[in-house]
Formats: sequence, C-alpha cells, structure tokens
Amino acid sequence: MNKFGVLVISRAPIAEQLTQQLQAHKISVTQLDLDSFNDPISFYRQSHTSAVILHLTEQTQEGGYPLDQVNQYLQEIQQIRKDAFLCVLCESGKITASLRTILVYNNAAHVVSDKLSDFVVPLDLAINTSLRKDKKDVIYECPICTKRFLSEDDLWVHTPLYHGKHPNQKWPCPICRSVPKRPYAVHMRNSHGPVGRGEIQEEQQSKSVLHSYSLVVCQRESDSKYLLVQENASSGWWLPGGAVDYLEDPLQAAHREALEEASIHLDIKGILRVEFSQYHNYSRQRVIYFARPAAGEEEKVKVLPDFESVGSAWVSFEELRRLPLRGPEPLLWAEYLDRGGAVYPLSLMSSERSLPYTHSNK
Repeated sequence: MNKFGVLVISRAPIAEQLTQQLQAHKISVTQLDLDSFNDPISFYRQSHTSAVILHLTEQTQEGGYPLDQVNQYLQEIQQIRKDAFLCVLCESGKITASLRTILVYNNAAHVVSDKLSDFVVPLDLAINTSLRKDKKDVIYECPICTKRFLSEDDLWVHTPLYHGKHPNQKWPCPICRSVPKRPYAVHMRNSHGPVGRGEIQEEQQSKSVLHSYSLVVCQRESDSKYLLVQENASSGWWLPGGAVDYLEDPLQAAHREALEEASIHLDIKGILRVEFSQYHNYSRQRVIYFARPAAGEEEKVKVLPDFESVGSAWVSFEELRRLPLRGPEPLLWAEYLDRGGAVYPLSLMSSERSLPYTHSNK
C-alpha cells in the first residue's frame, strides 16, 4: 500500500468516480471497503496515507458519515499523523459557511467541497511534496506540522495550503534558521520561493502616505445570499477586498481581490460608500463597492487554501448573524441593503482624466 497516496473513506458510488479521477491524474488511491472493514481509523493506522478524503452526508445509507462522525475522524487522524492532508466531500449544495467553519477552523480539514474535480489540484500538490526524498534540495521541515523532505518551493506552497487557517505566529523559518520579525506565513510568502527570487512581486503596502483599499459587498440575485471570504489566521469571515496595488485603481483592485480571495469574477454595479480617515502618520481611503456575480459565476466558491484566503462561501442573511466575523461590516452592509439603502453610480469614483463632459462642452 502506498503511504503517500490518498485514502478514500466512503461506500457510495461517488467514491468510485473520485478514485477514477484521481488515478487519471496519476494519484495513488486506496478505497476503503466499509462493508468488510468498518473501522476507518484502525485501517488508517495501517495504511498511513498522506491524504484522506472523508465523505460527509446526512443520509448515512448512501455511504458517508454524519457531521459528528466526520469531525471525530478528522481529529483522530490528525493525532495519528500531524501532517496528514484532510479533505471532506460533501453532498451537492449542502456546503454553508457555518459548515466550513466547523470543518476547517475547528477540525483541521484542508479542503471542503461538493465537486470531485476540486480535490485533484490540492491533492496533487500535497502528495507530490511527499515523493521527493531523493532530491538534493529537499532538506526542509515545516515548523508547524513537522512535515519533512520539502524543498524551498514545496515549503512555499505547503505553508498556506496546510496552515492558512492557523493563527499568525512567529515560527522559526527553516530556510533562514531564525525567527523572522513578521508572522511566519507572511515571511515565507514574501522572502522565499518565487517571491524571494523576484519572479513574483512581494506583497507590500503602497509607499504613498495615502493607503487605499477596496471592499466588495457581493449579493447573489437568485437567493439574496452574500459572498464572504474565510480569512487566514483564524481571523473570521470577511468581505472580499484588500489594498490597492501600485498602478492599480480601486475598481481594478476590487475585481482582483475578489478573484484572489473568492475565485470569482464580478459584475460591479455601483458604490456604497467612499471613506477617508486620517491617522498619526498616514491617511487611509476605502471604497466599498456593490456587485453581483458575473454571468456563469453564480455558484462559484473558492476551496483551495492559499496565501490570499482559506476559502469562500455564499451566506444567507440569517447565517451571517451566526458566523464568526472579522468585524461587523458584512452584517452592517447586509442590513443596509435589506433596508433599501442607496447604491451610487461607479462614476462617483473617477480619475482626474475622467472629466464629467456633457454634450454642450465637448
């Protein structure tokens, strides 16, 4: 049995489909026959595969497990192998932000999805880093989960993929062999791998004394649900958004941040508010946009953790009240729109070159 492969725990027909998809991408799969072996944890102790997919379903006769059982298995597998890559396959249309909070923040799942294809890329990344023991540059060990035999680039990918949900801490950097001044995940992203070699631009605040940010309140028209992002470092749920990059305008930043943090293209309809705040040694501007998902993007969510976010979800107004939020703004803006609050035209925020010409003064 290949201990670097994937263990699929389900007796449902969907497990066979998943096995075939993974094998088509040359990922070794062991499918547990629950009819003849009904103790998955004992089986895992023997197989010790580097990744596990658990099937979550409310209908246990369909071959999966209820939420409480899946949570228990996630915790027990983590105790057996701290660096195990854990995935949960859910019923179609059953994933909510509350469920992701339970599975990801509370119980160590790395990828949660109801689509078979969503597991291929992260599993390929997770498993391939376990197969490189013979390379000369494979010398590092993750300080968080102690996963070994990682190259610098492996570690650069591994850190957000495995540990994006963990609170920021100053872990010692195995490459620098010292404790960085910035949080470990931020240091790894901006000091090593493709960024360290200059292949990708470093994440950095604008050098201007005015710091500009874009936020997006995106509401799906079909069911009035809102798009929220599951922030890294256990920060809670938040609106898609972030700093406006160099040579970028706030509208471009809003589109980019939504794509990075939530894997979705937007149809931005207007502006909710433009804010300007002064602090001791800098000023801060925020533009809050209102958007709908672009055509064909209404069902999209992000499931692959990376440096930008852990994932995203469509959230109802009622669920929004119960979620752990990074701050109150998602709920405040939902209440504002529910009361019929105004959405102002995008032309409210323009560049100096976009003068308000009229027919009479052209």
